[in-house]
Amino acid sequence: MNRKLIALLGVFTLAVACLTGCGKKEADKPSKINEPEQVEEQEDAGEQENEVGMGNPWVEITEAEANELCARLFKAPDGAASKIWQKCESLGDPDNYLGPLIQLDFELDGMEFTARAQQGAAEDADISGIYAEWTDGPTDLTLANWGEGHMAGKSYRAIDDEGYTDLITWYDIEIGIMYSLSVTSPDLDGFDIQAIAEQMYAGEPVAVEDDPHAVFQEILYRYKEAQDMGYTMDQVIQMGLETELVQHGWPMPGTEDNIKYLYYDIDGNGQDELIIKYYGDVSDIWGYDGSAVNMAFSTPYRGIATLYPDGVLNLLFSISASDSRSTWYKYDASIADYIVTEEKSSLEPLEIPAGDPLNDIVLPADREPILKPDAAGGGDPLEGLVAYDILDKFRALESVKDAGSIYDEGCALGSWVQKSIGRGMLPDKVKDIGVTIGNRYEFWFGTDISNNYEDNFPSVYGTYYALKDYYNSEGVNSTDFYNSVLQENEYMGNGDPENIKKMYADLQKFITECNNIVRAMN
Repeated sequence: MNRKLIALLGVFTLAVACLTGCGKKEADKPSKINEPEQVEEQEDAGEQENEVGMGNPWVEITEAEANELCARLFKAPDGAASKIWQKCESLGDPDNYLGPLIQLDFELDGMEFTARAQQGAAEDADISGIYAEWTDGPTDLTLANWGEGHMAGKSYRAIDDEGYTDLITWYDIEIGIMYSLSVTSPDLDGFDIQAIAEQMYAGEPVAVEDDPHAVFQEILYRYKEAQDMGYTMDQVIQMGLETELVQHGWPMPGTEDNIKYLYYDIDGNGQDELIIKYYGDVSDIWGYDGSAVNMAFSTPYRGIATLYPDGVLNLLFSISASDSRSTWYKYDASIADYIVTEEKSSLEPLEIPAGDPLNDIVLPADREPILKPDAAGGGDPLEGLVAYDILDKFRALESVKDAGSIYDEGCALGSWVQKSIGRGMLPDKVKDIGVTIGNRYEFWFGTDISNNYEDNFPSVYGTYYALKDYYNSEGVNSTDFYNSVLQENEYMGNGDPENIKKMYADLQKFITECNNIVRAMN
């Protein structure tokens, strides 16, 4: 075997070692890992050892060290044993802001799991190290706890003569972190790998206490805070209350006496939901899926919601005096949400009790308000839109100047990011995304970031977060801004409203890359 072949084999072996895990008990369990092809055996083992000289690329680390390498890492689930944390620097690329591959091996219920995370990875990156012909999947799912209960993921299952392999992957778009969790076992029939992934969220999930209604207490406090402080529509959304009540003028003075709340089991499964009523009609419905509280439904302006004993809801929505539409929904307790259905209830509607006045709620004296007023007298319009670590760094240097404008504050954030990176330090990869944005959406930016750097860099940030506010609120917030973008697209773009969604997706890629550069600098 010549030296060139030996060197290539060494590089290939290193890459496979990184992708296939740390090697812990690797020979004792069935594997769907991709194996290299067999090559000619080296006649002189001593010569091979000297010439290749490749060691195990995985380095054992502590959990604290792992957390320093990834801005938002998972934790081992409750009851896990044999927890081993490792890192593989070889699959990272610091020059392109790709962090090392982090791995956690643990045992749970007699099965061995491997969890991985890599900051800076692409959204379509495969970091699992699993090679299998999937019998089922990819299946779309939504993880509880992660991303405030809205984290999208995919699950896969392979079944063959050796047994089962289950894999789940999810991606934090705000920071740019890819996650995977896998397990291989002779029998996984009925096993739910999603439940394990949800337990691995490092934050604290909502817990059920002796009072079954305690899970909704903070939600009620937020309604009360918004009402007492007379928050604006944007501020209400920033608090996590994506309620259509704002379309009725709430929480401005004069509306507070008409808001009432009650607990009611809307589907008869033994778990009460929180209902907010306005002038006696159902406005908001909050559910609890066992791990997180979720806004299941909010009645739109000009809409009337009618509930039925079988968990079905009918929304009668008036488009105009002569035009209306009826939509049916079915409550899914497993995700605490209403899903559109073709099923129409044949039962009599529920008679929902009147409820208690929201005004009667007393906020605890030691409770910190969700929105802390600044010198301008308002909350931070970027709160809830910008990843917390980026926003904290930014606000440590620049306070809110315009509490009423997400676009202006987004531009200010973009200007800070721009100065933090420096024009000469922007990688070619990021510049190329900026050029693409300028070429595709000249109707809004005029030219690409590379040619009009000083003007367009801040504008990308302002535009992205204003559009994010619009899409996250399903068109309730930042409507004027969205309409202005839509109008420019009609005048100078292609006229297709879908073009705005495509622009939003491209802006998201650019901002994720830039934010990750800022993270890597600190």
